[in-house]
Amino acid sequence: MISFIIPAYNAEKSLKRCVESIRSHHENYEIIIVENGSTDQTYELANSLDKVRVFQSEKGVSNARNMGLDHARGEWIAFVDADDYVLNSYEERDEDLIVMSYEVGSHRVDLGLWQENNTDIESATIMMLENPTKCMAVWGLLMRRDIIERYQLRFASHLRVAEDGDFTLRYLLHCKSIYFSSRNVYHYSLDDTSVMRSYDGRKTEGYIEAMNESKNAINDASLSIRKAFSSYVLMHFNVIMVRENYALSNQSSYKEKVENMKRVLNVPIFKEAYQDLSLKTSLKPRYLLFLLMKCHLHSLAGLIYVLRVKQNARKK
Repeated sequence: MISFIIPAYNAEKSLKRCVESIRSHHENYEIIIVENGSTDQTYELANSLDKVRVFQSEKGVSNARNMGLDHARGEWIAFVDADDYVLNSYEERDEDLIVMSYEVGSHRVDLGLWQENNTDIESATIMMLENPTKCMAVWGLLMRRDIIERYQLRFASHLRVAEDGDFTLRYLLHCKSIYFSSRNVYHYSLDDTSVMRSYDGRKTEGYIEAMNESKNAINDASLSIRKAFSSYVLMHFNVIMVRENYALSNQSSYKEKVENMKRVLNVPIFKEAYQDLSLKTSLKPRYLLFLLMKCHLHSLAGLIYVLRVKQNARKK
C-alpha cells in the first residue's frame, strides 16, 4: 500500500483535484491530508472528502509532512503537494527508492533516461546530488516507510527552504538501490507562485542554513559522495542567484547585486564547494559561471544570471 501524504495550506481551490487524481490511478492506497495553518476553508473541505484521513499540524510544510509520516501505514510513502496532481500510477518495484518522471507546467522531464548509466547505488546517488533541481524534491519519489522509520528520518522543521532536499539526501544515504523510471506520474503546477519561487529577500540565509544542515549528514560518506555534495551546494548557489539575488522583483542596483553575489560566494559552505571545483569540471557548461568568477569576471557572470532570470520569466 502507498501512503500519499498531502500537506495542505490554503488549498481549497486545488485539494479536491489532487485527491481525485490519486484515486483515479491507484487501488491499494491511503490518502493523508495534513492541514497546517490555513486561513481559508481547506480543513473543512478536507473533512468533506470521502476515504481520506485528515489531521492538523503547526504551520509549515515540514510539520505537515512529519505528521503525515507519524500516521502513515503503507509500505511506501509518496508526498504530493496540494496544488499539484498525479498523472499515472506510481511504479512499485523492489528498489529502495523509485524516482519517477514528471512534468512542470507543459514541460516533461524524463528521468528514465538516467537509468542505463546509473545502475549502482553510488553512481545513482551522485547523479541525484549533482541534479538537485530535477530530482531532490520529495514529490515524484516513492520511498520505503521501513527505511524512514528504521533511521528515524523526519523533515527539519526549522529550515525555511531546501528542507525536502535535506530529507531526500538523508534517505539516499540509507538506500541500497535506486531506480529511475520513465513513467510520467506527477504534474508540478505553476498555477500559483510558490514560496520557493517567489522573491522575499530572506531566502539566502535560509539556503545557507539548509546547506550546512545537509553537510552534517555526509560526514561519513565516501569521497565521491562528498564531491557530489559540492555540486549540490553550488547548484543551490545558482538557485539563490536566480530566485533571489537577480530576481526581477529585487530592487537593488546591478552593482549591489554583483557585490552581494561575491559576499554569498565567500560564505564558507559555498566557498568550500567553489574551491573544490577542478578546472576540468569548471569547463562543463553548467559550471562555466563559476569559472568566470574564478577568473574575477563577476559582472559577466551576473549578466548571465540576469539572462537566465528573464528566460525563466518568459517560460512562465
